[in-house]
Amino acid sequence: MRGCLTSIILLALLAATGYCIWQVHLLRAEVRRLQERLARDESAPGDSMLEHARAALEAIERGELDRAQAELDRLSRLMEDARTVAAARRERLRQRLEAARKAIAQRSANAAQRVEDLVRELARPWRRVGRGHLRQAPAEQ
Repeated sequence: MRGCLTSIILLALLAATGYCIWQVHLLRAEVRRLQERLARDESAPGDSMLEHARAALEAIERGELDRAQAELDRLSRLMEDARTVAAARRERLRQRLEAARKAIAQRSANAAQRVEDLVRELARPWRRVGRGHLRQAPAEQ
């Protein structure tokens, strides 16, 4: 009976381990796909701008001015989009920096107030109560 129960538990553990290994394999494949997509997405805008610039240059060299103008227009739109995104990111970073500065200033003011309270507390006179025990006098108001 004990041997049968041990075998069942062992089979369950083996099945669970196999399932975990399979899940890790799937997760690694998904991470690899996401990393490839991220690398492709990051390089695409720059490559696209570069490709349009090269295509415009080639069109100019061949004398295809209409095609060159179209490529330059596309390049101009891409650059304008990049400027817009950069401006939005710059503004977001400026807002975060301002919020951080305000938080630091507020914490600094709170810390200064706490130090003042502590100095005031320590500056209050002490008085004797009972047999040699000291106690601070009540705060003056």
